[in-house]
Amino acid sequence: MSIYFGHTSEREVRLPLEIFARHLVCLGASGSGKTVACKVICEEFIRNDIPVIAVDPQGDIASLALSGSVEEAERRGIAPELWEEFHRKREVYLWTPASSAGIPLGLNPLGELRNSSAYEEFLRHISLTAESIATLLGFDPSTEEGALYSALLNIALTFGVRENISFSQISDLANFFSSPSKSFLKEAEPIASFKNITQLGKKLHLLTIGAKQLIFQLGRPLSIEALLGKEENRPSSKTRLSVIYLNTLYTQEEKDFFLARLAGELYFWMLHHPSDSIQVLFYIDEVAPFLPPVRKPSCKDALKMLLKQGRKYGVSCLLASQNPADIDYTALSQCSSWCLGRMVSHQDIKKVQLILKSLSSDLCAGLVEKMPALAPGQFLFFCPDHFQTVEKVQVRWLFTPHTTLDKEQIQKLVPEEIRRSYLQVSPPSLVSLAKPPESGEAEVGEESDDSLLVIVEEEPVSQKILEFLELSPRCYTLAELAESVGCSLSTARKHIQNLEEVCKRRSGRTYYYWHQNYNLLPEYGLLEPVEVAKLRLREMDLLPLAERYLERKLVFFETEKVEGMELEHFPLWKVHFSEEVRRSFLFFKAKSARQENIYLDPYRAFLAVYSPRQGIEFLSIPSKNPSAILDLDDLCTFEHRMPGELYVNWSHWKQLLSKAEIQRRVLEKFHIEIHSIQMVFLPVWKVRIVQKNGGEGRVLYLDASVGLPIGNFCPGPPQKRRQRRKDFS
Repeated sequence: MSIYFGHTSEREVRLPLEIFARHLVCLGASGSGKTVACKVICEEFIRNDIPVIAVDPQGDIASLALSGSVEEAERRGIAPELWEEFHRKREVYLWTPASSAGIPLGLNPLGELRNSSAYEEFLRHISLTAESIATLLGFDPSTEEGALYSALLNIALTFGVRENISFSQISDLANFFSSPSKSFLKEAEPIASFKNITQLGKKLHLLTIGAKQLIFQLGRPLSIEALLGKEENRPSSKTRLSVIYLNTLYTQEEKDFFLARLAGELYFWMLHHPSDSIQVLFYIDEVAPFLPPVRKPSCKDALKMLLKQGRKYGVSCLLASQNPADIDYTALSQCSSWCLGRMVSHQDIKKVQLILKSLSSDLCAGLVEKMPALAPGQFLFFCPDHFQTVEKVQVRWLFTPHTTLDKEQIQKLVPEEIRRSYLQVSPPSLVSLAKPPESGEAEVGEESDDSLLVIVEEEPVSQKILEFLELSPRCYTLAELAESVGCSLSTARKHIQNLEEVCKRRSGRTYYYWHQNYNLLPEYGLLEPVEVAKLRLREMDLLPLAERYLERKLVFFETEKVEGMELEHFPLWKVHFSEEVRRSFLFFKAKSARQENIYLDPYRAFLAVYSPRQGIEFLSIPSKNPSAILDLDDLCTFEHRMPGELYVNWSHWKQLLSKAEIQRRVLEKFHIEIHSIQMVFLPVWKVRIVQKNGGEGRVLYLDASVGLPIGNFCPGPPQKRRQRRKDFS
């Protein structure tokens, strides 16, 4: 079996099916033709009787359900018999999570836990489920709070399996946490309080309110057998191509959660259905948001497991992206075949070159120069396991029209009988149709009306908004609030005006809302808790340390004294980056990508460098590579705090360098790849020192971790430093 991919200037290019067992990645800038190339591969898998699961974030893949004309295909160089074979074999299902526009697809992330017989497999399934639910609730599992709630979910799911408790719906799990049993409280006692447990119950109940409940309650639960067309008593013998249209999910967290469950279910399905040959193609278009290099969305671990283990079980993965620099390095390195279209970004080309060199340094020579010059539809096919050279290929035309479909167009393509067969339930507790009383049996004070529609609300909108904000420590726009609680914008505006516990403040042209329990500052762009280095030295610890730096006469006689001290929180830009590190030993040389953080002062973009003897010093350019220097990560432990609790000189806030300016200056200094930039805060003690004889005073800045003076410190815009000293004197 082979894949008819396209042609070179001399011959047709037919790829052996076995090379896809070790996965393929297709990269190229917008307009390079990468989506067409991936759809060609999907069509060829169907022709070879191998089912396809395609994740479609934008609607480009859904057009595989269209037919087009054989005449148009023939005009484009497609043999009529190939076109007819594909259309004869294909069966395209358009799945729409949380929507009945296409074939409704729901999630039951808790119902299949008992199917895992092997202990290690069971623990892994529990862990993936717990982390994905915690992330959907808004927790970051890498933080202390996120780890706590992930662990609580893990304990609860394990407890439920052991005690034979049914968690068939999210509401069952929410009720379990809202009214925990004594035996569960005893198990959770070492890591969590009763308040933590009941708060998690409230958070879980939010998933059963408004539009979020549709993910779990609309459509049959996710089934890999259904996606592959392997259901029992299935009448058709055609090969199924399942396109999962993600645009019916409105937030990135929901998409991450859905893909985490999909990848997790596919992973556990393949463990129970091993195969020596390829039995399914799993294709994700525009994969970068789901496999970022630093951030850890809930789907990342499950996708990396599929990439690492899939080849042994007959699951072939196909990834596509226009931003290779935004994809996890280790995930890309699992792909042995590369389809490279036109790229113009130096950052993207450099990352691709770095990975390809590790696969085959001989074959990747000269690729960098060729990629920017490729025309749309032209690709460099790189497969060192099969080809001795890099093939320049013009991808063939599709058997189907290439267009982007929206939700309304998908709705017209799906037959109503198929949609209804998968529509498990109507959205509960939104509306209910009242049964009209029989003739002569109308209730007292009511008239009989066959068209009576009764709106049933579980709780007032104002209460939903208040509960949501109380459990979510961040600022929201009105549109975000309306979406989160499942109401219209005008309804949210009407109800929020009467809530005294909700704060409202304008930043630019946008109004933000948050619960009064949280001291947030949207006017400074601080919409959620910020990272702050933990305070180690209190005022009582600092006085003897500060006195070491007083001026003395004849060694023993101090000529200065400490007049007072106050704590300030100094803002810093934290830059997370990766750097190519070269190592050599004798005749052996190696390269590796190293990920680190650097911290810069926000007025000059100087780096904070730490020395155990000298403490923190701000330098324009350090003597070492940025990934090798000691910095605040080697000195401090960071925690999350509310920005309004900090002692910050807000009068200088508007004079901070912007993110864009910091990025520009850092890239001018170093050969690194920046992944993220965020504001953090360093506690600093400002010590006021005066002369005993009444002379000019001075200010000494000591870091609040080890009590050493901060070298080359700039507590405000440089042009104002001299003025501040004059004012003090």
